[in-house]
Amino acid sequence: MDCVCNIMCRGARSVAKNFAKSKLSINPRLLAKADIHLIVQSPSTEAAYRTQIESIIRLSREYDKNDVTMMVIIVGAVEHRCVDSSKFQTQAMFEQALTTTVYLGHCTQVSVALKVARENYMSSYDGRPGVKKLAMILNVASDCGEETSAVDEANKIKLMVSVVVVVSVGAGNRTFLDRLTSKSDNVLTFSSDLELIDNGTQQIKEMTCRIAPKHNICADIGLMIDASESIGHDDFTKLLIFIVGLTEYFNIGADSVQFAAMLFGSSVQTLFNLQVASHATIRQKLLEAPYLAGSTNTAAALVEVRTRVFSVSTRPSCQKIVIVITDGGSDRREDTEQAAEALKDSGVRVIAIGVGRANVEELNVIASTPGDVFYVDTFDVLQTIFEKIVELTSKPTVTTLSVNPKLKSKADIHLIVQSPSTEAAFRSKMEFVVKLCREYDRNDVSLGVIVVGKVKHSYVDSSNFQEQTMFEQALINTAYLGHCKGASKALKMARKNYIRSYGGRPGVKKLAMILNVASDCGDETSAVDEANKIKLMVSEVVVVSVGAGNRTFLDRLTSKSDNVLTFSSDLELIDGAIGQIKIITASVAPKYAPVADILFVIDSSGSIGDVNYAKVLNFIVVLTEYFNIGLTAVLFSAMLFSDSTQMLFTLDTQTHASIKQTVLAAPYLSGGTNTAVALREAGQALTIGARNTKKIVIVITDGQSNVPAETSTAAVTLRNSGVRVIAIGVGSANQEELKVIASAPDDVYYVDTFDVLQTIYDKIAEMTSS
Repeated sequence: MDCVCNIMCRGARSVAKNFAKSKLSINPRLLAKADIHLIVQSPSTEAAYRTQIESIIRLSREYDKNDVTMMVIIVGAVEHRCVDSSKFQTQAMFEQALTTTVYLGHCTQVSVALKVARENYMSSYDGRPGVKKLAMILNVASDCGEETSAVDEANKIKLMVSVVVVVSVGAGNRTFLDRLTSKSDNVLTFSSDLELIDNGTQQIKEMTCRIAPKHNICADIGLMIDASESIGHDDFTKLLIFIVGLTEYFNIGADSVQFAAMLFGSSVQTLFNLQVASHATIRQKLLEAPYLAGSTNTAAALVEVRTRVFSVSTRPSCQKIVIVITDGGSDRREDTEQAAEALKDSGVRVIAIGVGRANVEELNVIASTPGDVFYVDTFDVLQTIFEKIVELTSKPTVTTLSVNPKLKSKADIHLIVQSPSTEAAFRSKMEFVVKLCREYDRNDVSLGVIVVGKVKHSYVDSSNFQEQTMFEQALINTAYLGHCKGASKALKMARKNYIRSYGGRPGVKKLAMILNVASDCGDETSAVDEANKIKLMVSEVVVVSVGAGNRTFLDRLTSKSDNVLTFSSDLELIDGAIGQIKIITASVAPKYAPVADILFVIDSSGSIGDVNYAKVLNFIVVLTEYFNIGLTAVLFSAMLFSDSTQMLFTLDTQTHASIKQTVLAAPYLSGGTNTAVALREAGQALTIGARNTKKIVIVITDGQSNVPAETSTAAVTLRNSGVRVIAIGVGSANQEELKVIASAPDDVYYVDTFDVLQTIYDKIAEMTSS
């Protein structure tokens, strides 16, 4: 959205120019142009009404009245009136008009408030050309059993404005509130008028500043819209509103997104082809789209989008994406499958969204990957997946392990059970472990269950049993060994007695999963140290916590913060954990597949110290796991530097295992920080065994270089040779020098300590893949 959506407030600084990760600046005044319709459902008492008017006055002060107009529509028991800021010369006059408005009695139904506002004010308000319109509904609590009417009225308003926001005071039905809005994030609830006036202004301001932030990717996106008989007119309208809202999330232009749209029923009708259109034009064409009815000829639409829409695309470097939205199975499944395969083979990414009776199995056939499939129960809740779709389309395509009933990729999983305080809780944990092991194909995945109790510990290894039932029985029969109070103890026992001595299968990934972590009784540092030692032995560490856990502590135990799952109780663990853990284990170290030569330039100077140096090496090992390695993917090389440099390995078709072995065995050089010589030699290193592909240098350092002037000169020379330089600073690293070294401000990363290096894995992987 251009108005209250893609906002740069007065005095704001852009702290993240990277379009995919930009955050909107929230400053005292909203500078972008907007017309805001604020609909007040008059409350039950005049005192409550006066409080709400006061909150509106406070809110109006947050906007620059030259840019933002505010039409306050007050709907009472019978009467209604409007106070329009554009009619007043000064802010003070507008505020005085609001203060002197008469209390009109209690409007008991939001449907009435919306209908009165729409028919008497909004329908006749053309607004300012090119300025976005926002509707904000204040004081929604419930609709006295007439929720359907209220949602219908809200849907009519959605056709008039860009976004609908709901501010509710009192006990409101959240599902109902979500249905009124453009998306569920656009709901704010307050328990009382006092809370509204104390906290509401800032929260509403922040909400209007972050509505539908623009994603600026380069992509040709084809929208395939099911307009068949099974949908019906009402749901077809909801579908069009959803698509309009989705397009508003993206910048449109020759260097960003271009949209095409087509309808399909028995036949196919193109609404518009790829073009540089405005949001307003796209909105108009979509909302005027005819309802075709007829059958569901998905195959014909897939052929049409491949042969007609993308055949005329003139931007070969941009992503090609098709979003299919349907509510049922296609007429001819075999034809649909063939057409989908041909589309995907042509280099187009296909995202499939199913609603209601949609055939989920066919959605998986149509989509590029299981992660590109979305399903919702009704058209009313389509809005809940806005951000998921936007996030998915805004990221480079990654290849992850399929999340199927059985995990087919090979893996050795060490499951460390920190024994709980009661035997009943322990039995619940083992029941969960038994259920989890059934999710994996035992021919590919071995599961070693390490139980650490108060004093003793035990081990049950799936590879020691010929049948799954025998393994499950051994787990069920495992004795309760008393309460293990500290995670550090559990990790140390597991590492020393089992993980360290487990050679594993050649070329097979190793994963450690820690179950039942809540706290470490004040000894968190020891637990993190033990976890770091385990990270040197496995590819990933995942934490499953039951009970009240310190999230910062849990994050430090894992390889990355996304690898933490928390559950409030054993019951929740058993009921809800299997699917989540299956997904997290299936997505461990997602493989990015750019074609690139990447050189790590690793600070090995005296200021780092042995312990932190080991953390740097571990960080690099895990980062390499994010990429496919090979002549058609990524080739890595690595160099150490202190007073001088030492090459660890040159560009070659290594394996993840050989890289891990070489990096973890790297010597600690100590000495000074001669970054300049490292940058000079980096350019030469990238010519050894190099290919005609992009070159990336990732520099990791904790301090300032010995000779900053020489470092600057060497960095410029390296960048001018066509190499992209990413600079990662830790602790006392000179952040100004990082900017001098890196190719762009977005290529600079800084973390406070070596312990939190893991928090930037995804950012670095995405950056190098873009």
